[in-house]
Amino acid sequence: MIGLIVSGRPAQSFESVPGDATQTRFISTITDADSINHIVVFLSQPLPEGVGAGVHFSWPGAGSAAQEWTYLGCLTNAKPSAIYKIVKPKRLDLAEGSGDSIQQPQSPAIVMFGGAPNPHLAAVGVSLEPLTALESMQLPPTDAVQKTNLQEFCGKMLDSFVNYAMSFAVANPANPNDVYVPMKTITGWFEKYKRRLETDPNFWKSSS
Repeated sequence: MIGLIVSGRPAQSFESVPGDATQTRFISTITDADSINHIVVFLSQPLPEGVGAGVHFSWPGAGSAAQEWTYLGCLTNAKPSAIYKIVKPKRLDLAEGSGDSIQQPQSPAIVMFGGAPNPHLAAVGVSLEPLTALESMQLPPTDAVQKTNLQEFCGKMLDSFVNYAMSFAVANPANPNDVYVPMKTITGWFEKYKRRLETDPNFWKSSS
């Protein structure tokens, strides 16, 4: 019903979580997890009406077999496959670099999947859930998402500044190829942009 592809490797299947009488929890392990960047999870057959497949990922534990499960998203009959970028948590890097073990917090998915079958392997867990339950699950903010948002914000802010400033540019009489922008123009843009951020911190997301 569900398949897994790790970039550059053969397709893998999922197995039922031991002891799951409902047959709604599945897990697949990944070797050499440090070398992966993306995974693809897909449905090989339709799901029952009103049901989706929640996708969770677990890195090998850093000094603890109680690994943390991160919710990546979900599959539905309308969206039967998805590509997920895998970003290694910083706390694992710190633990490996210092030789110190860091206790991983247990997310709710630890109840569904338990610890991964082998603490030295990464794992992908899939849970069949009502679509209404999956819609209420929040994707955790990652460093990659935050970095992308910051880059987008800076880009739009600079575009706004350049477009505004250039509309008030004045040619240098001594050299027509040179232009300058009055200081009051820069100050005016700054005050206006600041007020807009204070009124609506996300206004820039809808600006062109």
